[in-house]
Amino acid sequence: MGRLITVLALLLVMGPAWAQDESSSDERARSLFDDGAEAYELGRYEDAIPLWEESWRLSLQPLILYNLANAYERAGQLEQALESLERYRPSAPSEERAVLDQRIEALEVRVAAVQAERDLEAAEDARREAERLAERQRAEQAEMRQERSTEQTRSPAGWLVGGLGVAALGTGLGFTVAAGNSRAQVATYCVDGGPCSVQAADYVARNRTHRIAAWTGLGVGAVGLGVGSVMIALPLCGSGVGLTVRRRW
Repeated sequence: MGRLITVLALLLVMGPAWAQDESSSDERARSLFDDGAEAYELGRYEDAIPLWEESWRLSLQPLILYNLANAYERAGQLEQALESLERYRPSAPSEERAVLDQRIEALEVRVAAVQAERDLEAAEDARREAERLAERQRAEQAEMRQERSTEQTRSPAGWLVGGLGVAALGTGLGFTVAAGNSRAQVATYCVDGGPCSVQAADYVARNRTHRIAAWTGLGVGAVGLGVGSVMIALPLCGSGVGLTVRRRW
């Protein structure tokens, strides 16, 4: 009933003004206001708002602002309701201003409460986002530490095996040289096409031992060097994982 009285009062005040000048814009403004009033009475406040906004733009009738404030408030748009009331206040009758000021103050409190709630929600969203970023960074750092740990675990072993292979190759080469020397000694005690002297037997045995040691050292060295090279190369290949695209979502 109160809403209907407000609308009727507005019609009574606006009626003479519209009657004085029935221009096309005035007719349009009045039609829009009537449509907005009908929507408001049916509880369709969000439908009434754009109709009354356009009616105000065309007519500049102050009471439309008062009704707009009511529609905005009932639609839950408190900031717009407060703005409409503040725009209406200079044109309000003096006897209404005390009550109007109380309503404006009450709306200001409600708007401040809504804003404070928004600020709290924004702060909570920022906190959760910071936690997600921190967790993501911790996960990335843990992954990087795991990759470094893998490299440190594999690389020393590879260098060790490779070093042993190099040492074995050196030993094999040493025995190769020794085999050559012992063979030269054998030749001095053996006559071409004839039998060897008794002293040659010792050098023959040494030559055989040197050759076996040379073959063994060279073989073990080659294997060790190859295995060590592979072990050193594996972590380097694996470290390429950090260069690929990481799917985070």
